[in-house]
This record gives sequence, C-alpha cells and structure tokens, in this order.
Amino acid sequence: MVGLLFVKIARGKKRTATLLFSKNAVISQNNENGTSSFMFRVADLRNKSNLLEARIRAQLLTRQSVETCKGDLKIGEFVLKREELKVSADGYDGTDFLLFWPTTIVHEITPTSPLYKIFNPAAQNLKKDDWIKDDFEIIVVLEGIVESTGQMTQARSSYVSSEVFCDHSFQPLIMTSTKKSSNTSEYEIDYTNFNEIIPNSPLPSQEILKLEEIF
Repeated sequence: MVGLLFVKIARGKKRTATLLFSKNAVISQNNENGTSSFMFRVADLRNKSNLLEARIRAQLLTRQSVETCKGDLKIGEFVLKREELKVSADGYDGTDFLLFWPTTIVHEITPTSPLYKIFNPAAQNLKKDDWIKDDFEIIVVLEGIVESTGQMTQARSSYVSSEVFCDHSFQPLIMTSTKKSSNTSEYEIDYTNFNEIIPNSPLPSQEILKLEEIF
C-alpha cells in the first residue's frame, strides 16, 4: 500500500513538469479597441492524458511603503501588496478552459487594472526604461485535473520586470499544411517557437495619417 501511495505522489510531480509557461511575457496593443494587454503562454506537453477543468490565476505583487499601503505582509519599511489580475484564455474566462493546445493567457490593461499604473497604455512610444525600475512580480498559477488519475495538479511561475517585453508579440505556433492524398488541411504545432517573441511592426505611414485625421 505504501508503495502504491509513493508511486501516485511521484507521478503527480512528474505530471507538473509537463506543464509549460513561456519564459517571458509581453505587452501588446489591441488594434480593435486601442487597449493594451499583458500576455503569457501556457501549454501541456502530454497529449494522451489531458488536463481537465484547467484554471489559471495571476497576481500582481508589489512592494510599497507602509505609509501609502496597508498591504498584507510587512517587511522592514515596506509592505507586499497583492492584487488579483482578471485573465482570460482563448477569449474565455480563466476558469475551466481546455488546454488541448498551447494557449495565450490575456489580461486586458484597463484603467481599473492593477497594471495600469505600471504599463500606461495611453502613453505614446512607451519604452521599457520607463517602467523597468518598478519593483513588481506577477505570479501565475495553473491547475487542473489529470485525466488518467483524477488527481489535481498545480504548476507555478512568475514574471519580474526584466521578463516583460513591451510592444512585443508571440511568434505564431500553429502551422497549416495540405495533405496531397486527400487534399485536406492539417494543423501542426511548432513548439520551437513557444518562447519566441517578436517586436510589433510600426503602423504604416498611411495608417498614421488616418489616425491623425481622427484625433
């Protein structure tokens, strides 16, 4: 009985190792509504035993002076303040989503977002040097039920200021190809691009002129 219990515990830890978080997070602007979003990637490497009822959470952890923040935990002259970030996965709420393929987790930076004071989307030509000195960490937690065992598993990661790249996007992962025999399209996931980020292209001069005419 003890041996069986040990195997179950060891298997649970091994399962956590197959859950991936992107090494970096990005801040990118939504061209449809003009708001910016904080984004990172998660993936499950195992395809025979899926993660069911996946849930993702994100918290902003900042260090602030005792005089300006009540906080939860006092450290010398500062306190650690924790604020929940509302996230979505593939356009759905961050709870009970399907992790059958690599997924980009998104937090929209609205004026009510805890990140708004750090990454101000209204600022023009926002540079990383403008916020790199801010002392913060974004903790992310992914949990779900292992299909084969019915056990709950959890994986954690975090992003500090040096790991968040403004005005960048993730490299596409899903590639399409056509099968000659049946003339049907197939989708392939290229995990070599999982951590790859690329700078966003500037707007063409014609688009800039249109925006100047509007504003």
